[in-house]
Amino acid sequence: MSENINVPYQVQQIIQGLLNSRDSVHLRGNYRMRLAVIRDEIDKAIRKYDNEVILAEASKKRNKERA
Repeated sequence: MSENINVPYQVQQIIQGLLNSRDSVHLRGNYRMRLAVIRDEIDKAIRKYDNEVILAEASKKRNKERA
């Protein structure tokens, strides 16, 4: 697997473990679960950020309309 410099080293290691067909299915399943948890946390953080940006833009728009 080619390394992506934008992906943290720890996550790259988990991905490599997941894709290593020499490891047991049980171990690879653990890697998959860890990646799923990481993905879910990233998605939550991105949604929270996006909502904050939307609220900030709406607030700016309201302030401009009042002025």
